[in-house]
Amino acid sequence: MRTSRNWIIVVTLALLAVGLVMIYSSSAVKAEIDSGDAGSTMRKQLVWVGLGLLIAVLTFDRDYRRLQRFAPWIYWGMIVLLIAVLVPGIGGRFNGASRWLRLPGGLTFQVSDLAKLSVILSVSCFAVKRKERMSSLRHGTLPGLALILLPCALIYKEPDLGTAIVISAIGLTLLVLAGMRTRYVLPVALLVPIAIVVAYSMFPHVRTRIDGFLDPENPSDPTTYQVRQGLIAMGSGGWTGKGLGAGEMKLFGVPEAGSDFILAVIGEEAGLLGTWIVLFCFGAYVYHGWRIAMNAGDTLGCLLAFGATALVGVQAIVNVGVVSASLPNKGISLPFISAGGSSVLFMILTTAMLLSVANTTLREAAPGRIDSA
Repeated sequence: MRTSRNWIIVVTLALLAVGLVMIYSSSAVKAEIDSGDAGSTMRKQLVWVGLGLLIAVLTFDRDYRRLQRFAPWIYWGMIVLLIAVLVPGIGGRFNGASRWLRLPGGLTFQVSDLAKLSVILSVSCFAVKRKERMSSLRHGTLPGLALILLPCALIYKEPDLGTAIVISAIGLTLLVLAGMRTRYVLPVALLVPIAIVVAYSMFPHVRTRIDGFLDPENPSDPTTYQVRQGLIAMGSGGWTGKGLGAGEMKLFGVPEAGSDFILAVIGEEAGLLGTWIVLFCFGAYVYHGWRIAMNAGDTLGCLLAFGATALVGVQAIVNVGVVSASLPNKGISLPFISAGGSSVLFMILTTAMLLSVANTTLREAAPGRIDSA
């Protein structure tokens, strides 16, 4: 357990450092042109990283079971904010989607980032509270699904289909681990293809992205431009890359180079070897997060650790899949690395929750019981 905890700390700090360096590299020229300050984007990210690390330092050694008293307040606060995002004049609208709340100082806050952590916390606490009744459809399955589907429906409305699917998949998995009967999984899972079909028919941007994924070689389709440019950037880096700051595709060649497609910039400037190192860090995070979950002292700790690990792992897989043209284009950031204040803040807080499980388990374990895990 101690080894896994230390690995989580090291790879998280390493990924955050890589993120700050690559955000500066990918944004400096554009920021200099727009505002005359090459480091403005990186400093905004640094503020969020610093805030997240401060909160993490203050909380990661606390007993995670204390979160149970705050879970309902966090959940319903998140629901109120998700509703506020959809209100014209309150929610910030960009590229046809209402996902952000405007904050002072030109900062924005994406409420769905809070929703990811809140659903993991709420479902885990609910499952522990109704541990003996989780196999019941009325008292376990349906209320648990309601906890997941309510925020997902609001996120779907923004619209943000990808995030809604990620949250629902992790939440449903937590319910199964907590004792929900597996025979209920298939009917619930059918909601995903139904949601995709409805989104395809209702939202033009979803339709164009899916069509672009199915026909990536169509040069007239603007939805495939970003992916094609990203693949060119990654391929041009070769084994060792062109060097930090020497990439060319980020200069208006790859849209959203500092956020959703920052892996393409890493591929061009650090090469295949640099990309492998980043992927190794994510693999190490998932492996050691899984070990923490499996060695947790109680059901709540296991569910929280599994949910935190799954969130980082699934989001990394989706982002890599999009950049490598293995999945339809979807605006999901690369954890800890992509520019985005609320995203990096809640990824750090998710990690703090995972570390809280590890530290609490270590304190309460008998000497030598799990220190080698």
